[in-house]
Parts: sequence; C-alpha cells; structure tokens
Amino acid sequence: MTPSIRHPDSFGNAANPRSSVSGAFLPRSKPQTGQEWPGYIRERLMYDVKAGKKIKLTFANTDVMPHNLLVTKPGKADAVINAAVIMGAAGFEKGFIPASDDVLHHTKLLDMSKEEVLEFTLPTAGDYPFVCSFPGHGILMRGVLKAK
Repeated sequence: MTPSIRHPDSFGNAANPRSSVSGAFLPRSKPQTGQEWPGYIRERLMYDVKAGKKIKLTFANTDVMPHNLLVTKPGKADAVINAAVIMGAAGFEKGFIPASDDVLHHTKLLDMSKEEVLEFTLPTAGDYPFVCSFPGHGILMRGVLKAK
C-alpha cells in the first residue's frame, strides 16, 4: 500500500469540522492502515515520510477561504510565500503558485468543499516544508515533511 497523509485543511472544531474557526487542521474520519493523519496545527507540524517512496497526500478545503498546499525545497518556504504575495491580484489566475524551481509539488487554489490528491516522491532525506501560499496564510498554515 502506498503510504498516505490525509491533510484536510479543516478550520473547525472536533464536534463540527466544517465550522469556521481558524487555526486548526483536523482529520475528517479515522485513519486507515498505512496512513498518518494530522491533528491540530498547534500540536503537530511535522510528519515523517520515507525519501524515495511515493506519498499520497489528500488536501481537502473545508474552510470558506480558498487554500492551496505547496511542498517546497528545504529552507525555501518563506521565499515561495513572498513570491506568492508579490503576485498581487494576478495571483488568483495562477492560484498563488509562483513560477519557481523551489516549488516541488502543489495543489490548485481550492475553494470550499474541494479537494485534490497529490502523489509524489521526495527524492532525498531532508525537511521539506509545506505551506498555503494564499497571501497572509503562509505565516501559520505550514508544516514540514521530514523525509528520512
């Protein structure tokens, strides 16, 4: 089975994951064998994965705001976020995904109730940041895939 990380972008509470309370990534159902599920963003920002092995990541936006998820090269999250901000209003046309070699993998800019599945491999061991590059979101909406 391909290891998976189901990463719902749910800004809500445990009783109602679709309610709008900013600041938490919540699972929408119980984990299945071979999957890792993030808890609240304040509690867990890093996920261990295997370098060279396929990762299946499902990103679901249950917030009213648009969100995306970008996996960047190690140490490049802030540069990518800044490049997205510089895009200004034109960023909507490009999903606030900068044209940069520092972006390794990304979803589209997803509206509420949309989700996208990414399947990718992290080539070598290292700390690969993931962020939402919608302006203003990348300060808190971030974490690290620790490839070993």
